[in-house]
Amino acid sequence: MSLFPIFAPVTAAIATASLVVTGTNQSGGGSTHTFSSAALGTSTADRVIVVLTQINSNAAGISGCTVTVAGNAMNVIVEQISEGGATEQMVGIYAYALGADSGSTSGDIIVTAVDQTHYQSEIFVYDVKGISASSTATCSDSDRNTSNQLTGTLSIPAGGFACGVSRMGNNRTATWSSPFTERHDASHTGQYYASIADSIGLFSSATVGVTPSGSANPSFFCAASFAMA
Repeated sequence: MSLFPIFAPVTAAIATASLVVTGTNQSGGGSTHTFSSAALGTSTADRVIVVLTQINSNAAGISGCTVTVAGNAMNVIVEQISEGGATEQMVGIYAYALGADSGSTSGDIIVTAVDQTHYQSEIFVYDVKGISASSTATCSDSDRNTSNQLTGTLSIPAGGFACGVSRMGNNRTATWSSPFTERHDASHTGQYYASIADSIGLFSSATVGVTPSGSANPSFFCAASFAMA
């Protein structure tokens, strides 16, 4: 008989993520766009909603945006505004710990542009289980009239989640570097392409790279990582 206690192996917690809204688009009018009855995944106590946006405003001067989900103000995680140009454009990432929320699997998502009015906006929605609704790290980059790779440095704690969004002009698609896996890359407003990518696991001080398929005007992205709650 063993004189030493036997312990069951500890299984490390790891996030799970589902992309439940892929590229829902609205155009025209006012500072606010409402995406009615957007999918919010499955109702669990550990549900965190992560919204990625891309916005094209009517004129230069947009300074960011606010986002609500099912009536709740989301945390602004990271935003990137395009450099120069007559029409300012931006991408952003927002998060909120929605939890079980009375069993809801859909709800309104409202995107409000700050200091400008919308020409077009688009959302992507993740239902992520087990993470904090505050970011561990963020990065972003912006360029114009080049095919240069956009880069940033990001780390993700063990079991955590990371995601990113890019916007490219001139009908250019995007290629994401490891450890990100691309989930979506398509045009939703003429010549402008949106790309979404994510990663789950562990990496430390990784360079996140996003490369347009040719010279793009503009090209920009942002990304964020989240630890387990």
